[in-house]
Amino acid sequence: EDFVQTLYFQEKKKNDLIVLKEDVGEFIDLAGEKMGGFEKGQIVNLPKEIAQILIEDGKAELVEE
Repeated sequence: EDFVQTLYFQEKKKNDLIVLKEDVGEFIDLAGEKMGGFEKGQIVNLPKEIAQILIEDGKAELVEE
């Protein structure tokens, strides 16, 4: 159980949970992988770097836990 919790918290540090304020089409992530598309109102768990870009562009908001 501790191992699972450790993995959860490690993953939590790398990702942010966000809610989309508008539709976001398919895009390429920082590793060159396709992501999306996503729909307005959808809650997604994305790498912090990508979540921050979407938040700064006004396309998403961080979900407070």
